[in-house]
Amino acid sequence: LKAGDVGLLRSNKSDPYCIVRIGAQTWTSPVQKRTIDPVWTEDNSHNFLVSKFGQSVVLDVYDYDWGNEDDFLGRCQLTVNNLLTAGDLWVPLLFTDGEEYGKIHLKAEYSTVVPMCEAPKEQREAKQLPGGGRLVVLVDK
Repeated sequence: LKAGDVGLLRSNKSDPYCIVRIGAQTWTSPVQKRTIDPVWTEDNSHNFLVSKFGQSVVLDVYDYDWGNEDDFLGRCQLTVNNLLTAGDLWVPLLFTDGEEYGKIHLKAEYSTVVPMCEAPKEQREAKQLPGGGRLVVLVDK
């Protein structure tokens, strides 16, 4: 990751945390203190309810700054389908200028309420998840 705390009195490190959004659902990871190589090992996953494979998964990484506005470090965006197809992948974090400022390791697991083969034909064709499902997104590194 890019160092967010740079300057004369700063550590050239970051205090990164992630915000993951799927639809209207949001989850914020714990802050990892003073590192540009964070590893999340506790409270690093969240359950999301999803209804379509095409839903966007947006992950933003910020540098926590006590008393100041947090610094944006990067974003990755993919679909539920992309995440589930890979299951375990490194995704580039892009800054606002489109430059890559690191990568983040994501894992995902999915379980449906109703098996896809039992879903109505129109739901299968629209790649809608029957009755919704549970996507577990794990932020690792």
